[in-house]
Amino acid sequence: MIEAMIVGTAWTLISLFAGVLYGMHAVWIKVNQVHCLASFCIGRGLR
Repeated sequence: MIEAMIVGTAWTLISLFAGVLYGMHAVWIKVNQVHCLASFCIGRGLR
């Protein structure tokens, strides 16, 4: 029983950690896209 609890807790922590990493990755991609778009527009506007 205790072993099952440990495994369950470990899986929960791993999946939570993976979810957070995935979320941060998605946000990072969005930020990069917006940043690239903004600098592209500003660059075109200046020229």
